[in-house]
Amino acid sequence: MKLKTRLLLTFLSIGLFPTLIIGFIANQIASNTIENQAFSKLIVVREIKKQQIEHYFLQRKVDIGMLASNIQNTLNFTTEESLSLSAHSNQAYFQKFIDLYDYYDLFLINEDGLIFYTVTKELDYQTNLVNGAYRHSGLGELFQKVSQTNKLTISDFSRYEPSNNEPAGFIALPFSVNGNNKIVLALQLSIKKINEVMKQRAGMGESGESYLIGSDLLMRSDSYLDPKNHSVSASFAGNVSNNGVNTEAAKSAIQGDIGSKIIIDYNGNPVLSAFTPIDIDGIRWGLLSEIDVAEAFSPIRILNWNIFILIILSSGIVTVLAFYSSRSILKPLGGEPHEMRLISETIADGNLTVAFAQKHETESVYGAMNKMTQNLQTVVGEIITSSNSLASVSEQTSALSLQSSTSLQGNNLASLRLQPL
Repeated sequence: MKLKTRLLLTFLSIGLFPTLIIGFIANQIASNTIENQAFSKLIVVREIKKQQIEHYFLQRKVDIGMLASNIQNTLNFTTEESLSLSAHSNQAYFQKFIDLYDYYDLFLINEDGLIFYTVTKELDYQTNLVNGAYRHSGLGELFQKVSQTNKLTISDFSRYEPSNNEPAGFIALPFSVNGNNKIVLALQLSIKKINEVMKQRAGMGESGESYLIGSDLLMRSDSYLDPKNHSVSASFAGNVSNNGVNTEAAKSAIQGDIGSKIIIDYNGNPVLSAFTPIDIDGIRWGLLSEIDVAEAFSPIRILNWNIFILIILSSGIVTVLAFYSSRSILKPLGGEPHEMRLISETIADGNLTVAFAQKHETESVYGAMNKMTQNLQTVVGEIITSSNSLASVSEQTSALSLQSSTSLQGNNLASLRLQPL
């Protein structure tokens, strides 16, 4: 692998690896924080709603106690007839009371179970809750229980035939005046007030809602997201599968568990759910506050995109810096170190015929080696030229010496021939 490539990879690793690690850690910390905040918000909403529902039933107890006190001071308890007449003569007062405090109806029942007065005068008026047609209704069972315990009692919601078979809950209180004509005062609860409490959705976003379910997993408040199929009326008219809430959180709440987790809701969507039981005079309800995972975790997706964009930008910057840094390191060398090592070894072996690439920087080690080779070639050439010149001079000198010697020998012979015998 070339040094340039190694340098690029090294710089990229040094620059990007910490960025990736920091981005991953930041993403995990932020994601956990956002998730915890989402659950914390749901838990706060859940606890507020729980307090509001408990306060709602506490207020019903206060209302019926106050009304019983007023009835004791207003109605004539001398005889059953006088009691009935005085009750009917106060129709305007009772009507105003149920309108003001959001009740559906008000009942006065004698100790034999006869409903001798109601405000709305529905089918249950003048019927007997002990042996009449509605003895097995929610009101009939509540009256029988109150007669046995002789104390304030609340009944759960159930379908009540006299009120068009709509779900109805009741609260009843027995009392008498000076031991005369013991009666049971009962109020029919309206789902309207409960819905007003549960549909307060401040801070719940587009998909957040809180709702109530009974121990039968049917609705006790209307759903905000699916009011058609998951209202109280639709739930009691239908079944748990289509109109109730048979989720993990719902069953946990009915079992008495308090918690929060991600579940699949009654619409088949993943949601964050915070659940808790509500116990009211032996009645077990479940309260659930939920929001879609997609909406709750949307800040995490935005964060992930921001981190991704940051990593891309950082990668680009680091790549550019790595490229120029590696180039600045290689520029003084002028080439790959292993290439220059081979060139040096070749020159050291006396081979000056190395071919240098012209594209490399001249002001570099590679360029210096090229220049050194050229200079060595020049010097060697000069040495060879000088050597050839010296050899030529030497040959000429030898020839002259030989010629002189031959001439001398000839002169000597001529001299000998001139001498007389």
